[in-house]
Amino acid sequence: MNEEEQQKQDAQAREDLKRDMAELLKTPFGRNVLWQVLHKCHVYGTSYGADGHSAFTDGRRFIGVQLIAAIQQVSPTAYADLLREMTLRDYERAQAAKSAAGEETDDNTGEGAQ
Repeated sequence: MNEEEQQKQDAQAREDLKRDMAELLKTPFGRNVLWQVLHKCHVYGTSYGADGHSAFTDGRRFIGVQLIAAIQQVSPTAYADLLREMTLRDYERAQAAKSAAGEETDDNTGEGAQ
């Protein structure tokens, strides 16, 4: 395969990934899967570890960063939208769990603070 053919093949692979990522982001199931994978990648954590696993955690973070880049190729706001949606969902789940346990919630509505 010559260089021009390789470039065409690479461009097609990028377009395929962008299309597939757009499809994933259209469904709640796809967004949840992406969120779970990103959560496991610890993108916003540190790679350094005294236990000698720095290379492993750095590799995991790298995958997460690449996934975020692929999400942002769909739309400049796609990752921010995903982050907003999933953070709100996680917060609401935590509040519901607190409420079910009879604990005070943080929702500023006064509910659960009785």
